[in-house]
Amino acid sequence: MDDNLKKFWEAMCDELLAAHRLLSAADTPFNRRTFVRTSFAAIEGITYTLKSYALSRLRGGKFSAAEEAILREESVTLDGTGRIQIQQKFIPIDSNIRFAFSMFGRAIGKEFELDCSGRQWQAFKMAIAVRNRIVHPRTTAELGISDEELLCTTMATRWIVGTMMLVMIDRIEELTKEAERLKVRLREALPGEGGLES
Repeated sequence: MDDNLKKFWEAMCDELLAAHRLLSAADTPFNRRTFVRTSFAAIEGITYTLKSYALSRLRGGKFSAAEEAILREESVTLDGTGRIQIQQKFIPIDSNIRFAFSMFGRAIGKEFELDCSGRQWQAFKMAIAVRNRIVHPRTTAELGISDEELLCTTMATRWIVGTMMLVMIDRIEELTKEAERLKVRLREALPGEGGLES
């Protein structure tokens, strides 16, 4: 894992843990909102991480031009003079996270679709509505987060983070096996001393 990405994930984990501790110490409306916002920062970070990894593996025609544009969150158009304009494209998080997991799977040579058939997906959809409501409130009442909404946010965050960890662990195990196979082949091709013994 790239050092910047590692630092990013350490910071995200620290923030998520701090938000959880804050909420556990004092269950206030502010701390609930902080937990929801921090959870979605982590989910957005996961989405970015998966898409960045996929983009770094663009070689070999794995992605169409449209998929590459969505991975970059860009749309392409022409201005009035006929020049190409690249614009940042907003993609709703529910569509974006599904796409990110799918493209990550393709980048590593596996078909992977986020399972959206269960209650975790329903919890995620509710959590999105809560997040949207508290970051764009119109009334004081819209700042409140019910126990059910907090539970849904927690469940959704655990599901997305857990799924990402399982996918990453699977990838690490595959890379370890691949490295072992390569080491055996290199020992055969390059007998003698020099670092391939262990």
